[in-house]
Order: sequence, then structure tokens, then C-alpha cells
Amino acid sequence: MYVSFWAFFIPQKMQAQKTSIELGDVQIAKNQAFSIAISVEDEALQTHSRFPQIDGLVMRGSSSSSTTKVIDGQRSVINTIIQYYYPKREGEIVVPAFSMQINGKTTQCPGTKLRVSPANPDLEDVLEDPLTNVELELSEAEDDAFLGLTVSSDKVYLGQGLTVMLAFYAAVRTNRARLQFHDVGTQLVDILKSLRPAHCWEEDFNISEIQQEQITIAGKEYYQYKIYQATFYPLTTQSIVFPKVGLKMIKYKDIKNAQSLTLPDVSDFKTYYTQPRQVAVLPLPMAKKSNVPVGAFQLRESLPKLKFNTGERISLTLTLGGEGNLASVTMLEPQNHEHIDIYQGDMQQTILRGNNRVSGTKIFTYNLIAKAPGQYPLRDLFSFVYFNPAKQQYDTLSPKFTLEISGDPLPTQTDRPLFQGLYTRISTDSNEFAIYQWQNFIRLLTNIVWVGLLAFTLAFLWDKKRRKI
Repeated sequence: MYVSFWAFFIPQKMQAQKTSIELGDVQIAKNQAFSIAISVEDEALQTHSRFPQIDGLVMRGSSSSSTTKVIDGQRSVINTIIQYYYPKREGEIVVPAFSMQINGKTTQCPGTKLRVSPANPDLEDVLEDPLTNVELELSEAEDDAFLGLTVSSDKVYLGQGLTVMLAFYAAVRTNRARLQFHDVGTQLVDILKSLRPAHCWEEDFNISEIQQEQITIAGKEYYQYKIYQATFYPLTTQSIVFPKVGLKMIKYKDIKNAQSLTLPDVSDFKTYYTQPRQVAVLPLPMAKKSNVPVGAFQLRESLPKLKFNTGERISLTLTLGGEGNLASVTMLEPQNHEHIDIYQGDMQQTILRGNNRVSGTKIFTYNLIAKAPGQYPLRDLFSFVYFNPAKQQYDTLSPKFTLEISGDPLPTQTDRPLFQGLYTRISTDSNEFAIYQWQNFIRLLTNIVWVGLLAFTLAFLWDKKRRKI
């Protein structure tokens, strides 16, 4: 079986940017991945050269991530593509120094040495592809190769992630055709116009390089070439329809004359098609409010300590993580409390697209000030309600810590902390004094104008009288 392939990129005008290459852990088990991550800051990662081939390691799978930080109102984004390598043997493996072109900029990496220990039985089989067990609808079997569109489920809830993958498959042992990809970048533009549903939020896995992976489907070995992968989150209960799409491949033929002299290869085009797919979207059961996040999440809190004094600034960090559409989750809104003032701070978001799912974390910071002594459970201040599709029920996450506040109650006039925002007092403070000041200013300005006019008139009359004399 022969399939030729190469990276395909979409050119874009380059600007000054910060690029980097980061290597993963150097001590790994034989069934554990080593990673090389390339990143670009405040730009889309549009183009990159091939990841290096490393002796003793086999390339298997990739993922992409984006990290968004909002600090003091300034937003920055780091886009990353991660290539995974798995060791072929135990012992020491040398990763030589290399360089890569990232968005047209040459970026150097000094290399390293890996120490590979025996396989860890506690680790899952990281090479297993969750989508390979999905039943594939073959479009053509003549060459024992086909274009497959797989979906993670035939039905999802409103807001639940649906992972879709478009890939070309060729049987390892029984396919004898020589095939080659043809202008994949241009074809993919037209394919995605048909595949992308308009009523869904998309998290694109950003596959920029076609790689060969060997997988098993129904006991038969195939070479898999991923072309496109994304997770869609339906925004309405309208069914998601993926129409039939085609990929044109170059197919070679060997022709010989009567004297068995080999003539130049003759090639032709053959188009492979997927089968149309439809996914039902179920409404959320007894939804109490709209826009309820759907997925599997965890909430962690962080405090420098648990005991504080009244009037003392309390820095609270809440980290929401898990699998779901975290990009749609806004700042966790706190509950109003009689004895605690709460002020929103910064936010940091990291979205990871890999291993056929979208996951990540969202970190929120808050500043709190207690105005009276007592014990205040944080669960009374913050909560996160979401729908868990695996359990088919709503869950509520809340912080577990309890603040212990001591000291004297704050007087009314000092309730407000020094770090409050510009508009914090706009709904509570009176504007009577401001109006009074404005009226005085108008009155003073009017008097100045009248004095000026009077002085001008007197000067004019005196000059006129002087001219007559």
C-alpha cells in the first residue's frame, strides 16, 4: 500500500511576533508520550515546517491549544500546536538540536536527552483512538481505501460537544493501489463550506500537517490520514446534517509493453466520497435557565489562608476545568452578601484540542473584603450549575472552603475598599453635591461674561468720547 502525503498550509502576511519551541518531560515510561510544542503569541499559528523525525521515537498524534489571559484589562493569546512522540525502546534517546519555521520565522531548539523507563501498567493505552470503534460507512472498496467521516455520537444534547473527523483510510495489507493527495488545502476549503453546520459553535483542531497513523478497525489494520477534525457545540435543537463530500486523489497505474519494458507511470484522478450523516440534538431536560453549560467539570479554589481580619483584602482564585465548551463560560457571578464585598479581577483561559476531545481550564480571580466577623462558607457566594450528559442530570459545583473572619465590624463610611473600580459607587452614591458644584460653576462663568461685556462697553464709550475731543 502506497500513499504519498505532505503538509499543506494557507499562506498569510507575516508580522513581527514572538515564537517559541518547548520540549516535554525528559523522563518518560515506554508507554508515555514525549511532546514538542510550538507557540506563537498574539497571532494565529498559520504555518509551520515539519516536526523533526527523531531516531528511537515514532510520531503519533497531535493537538492544539489556545491560552487567553486578561490582566488589568489587557488581553493576550498564545496559540500552540503539540506533536506527540512515543518511544520504540527503553534507555536513553537523544533529541538533537533542530529548528522550525513558525509563521515564516526561524525558531531554534537546543535538543535534549530522554530517559525511557519500562512501561507503566497504571497508564492507559495512549495509542488507542476512541473514534476507531465507531462504525464507518465505506463509500468505495475497490482499492481497499475510503474517505470516512466519523462522529462521536448519533445524538447529543443542546450545547454538548460533538467531535467530527474527516480522514482517508487505506488497508495496510490488501490495498495495492498507489495513491497521492492532490491540492488538499484548496479542496478542504470547499469541503468545509459543506460540512460546517451554521448553528454550531466550532472548536477546530487545526490540523496543518497530514500524518500517517496505523490503526485497527474491526480487526483490520489501516493507515489513517486525518484531514480535518473539530468539535461542534449545537446552539439550537435543529439536527446537525453532514452532507456527502468528496476528496480527489491521484491514482497511479503501472503499464508495461510486450517486451516487459517499464514505461512512465500514468496517473488519473479518483474521487472518494463519504456517506451523509445526521445527528439528532436533544433539548436539555427541564432547563431552569438558558445557556446552561454542558459537559463534565470540576471546580477548585485557592486562598493564601483561611483566617482574615475585617477590612483585609482576600485574594480568591477559582479554577474551572473539564471537558465542554469552556469558551462560552463567562465570569462566575457571585451572590450578593450583606457582610462581604466582592470585586472581579483577572481571567485566564486555556483550551486544549486533542485526543478527539476539547478540554481546558478557566481561571478567575476575585478580591473580597469582609465587613463583619464570623464564618462565611464560600459556597454561599459562588456556584456553577451545569448539565452532565453522562449522568443526564444537572450538577452544581461550589467551593469547599469557609472564611474565618475576626475583628471589629467596619463602620459604614469605610465599607468601601481602596481598590474599588471606577463605576463601583455609581448606583449607590448621591449626585446632589456634583449638581450643586456644577450650578456654582455656571453661575461663576455667567458673572465673568457679564463683567467682561461691561468692561468692553465702558472702554468703547471712553474711546469714542476721546476721538471727539
